[in-house]
Amino acid sequence: MARSNASGRRGEQRAEAVVQFFKTELRHSKGRWAGRPFELLPWQERIIRDLFGTLRPDGRRQYRTAYIEIPRKAGKSTLAAGIALTLLLEGEPGGEVYSAAADRDQAAIVFETAKAMVEASPR
Repeated sequence: MARSNASGRRGEQRAEAVVQFFKTELRHSKGRWAGRPFELLPWQERIIRDLFGTLRPDGRRQYRTAYIEIPRKAGKSTLAAGIALTLLLEGEPGGEVYSAAADRDQAAIVFETAKAMVEASPR
């Protein structure tokens, strides 16, 4: 099904707003990048633009669930934390964000990363 021009523009604007949120509000929390703004790599930006910029005719996001595979040590937790914070803060009344992991310790990594991003945010 083809997307209308108005829906396409709204989607592009929404995707750009989320990319800018990552760049201006989120900071890396670990390693050599700690404290620096979250500059999305091209493949990360593509994921963000697809998830947040593809809209239904009613203006809501088309993708409500995403399965993303990323190799070890490639920033999975950081990207997941940023996506979770975006969803948490987008203002949907009663909105909920879930992150699944193999065990409690793994789940805590995304939570702690998101918490550190909030604490490091300029706002």
